[in-house]
Amino acid sequence: MIWAVTMWIACATGFILAHPFLQKNKGLSVAISGTILFGTVGLYALIGAPELSRSDNIVPMGPEPQEAPSLEALVARLETRLNDSPGDEQGWLLLARSRMTLGTYDKALEAYDHLVELTNNADVMAERQQALDFIQTQGAPYRPTQADVDTATQMSDADDQ
Repeated sequence: MIWAVTMWIACATGFILAHPFLQKNKGLSVAISGTILFGTVGLYALIGAPELSRSDNIVPMGPEPQEAPSLEALVARLETRLNDSPGDEQGWLLLARSRMTLGTYDKALEAYDHLVELTNNADVMAERQQALDFIQTQGAPYRPTQADVDTATQMSDADDQ
């Protein structure tokens, strides 16, 4: 089908271009149009691939798409990886964020706490606080983690002195 459309476009183009020069000689006009027509078909058959236009020749480009693993499955794999390499800061950050996305806020805070212990980074502490603020705005019950208790104890010890 594609080759037929290409052929007709080439013929029409050739005729339009040759028409002003061939108005007086109709025989020459027909000969040139025929030459363009058969030349187009011949060139396409020679260097083109008309067999590709048939639908029975369509081959899938790759393997069948597979279902992506769930976020829960990916988090489980990440937890396994972090058990093997507990010093992976990026892994802990990804775990904390993923757990926030899943809505397992207590576990997310545990991951943030581990990351704070690992890095003692102000940006991580700020992100943990943002996560805690978010949890509280969601109405989720918040139970203080051991790190929260330790921080509060240190603050109250400092106040006593």
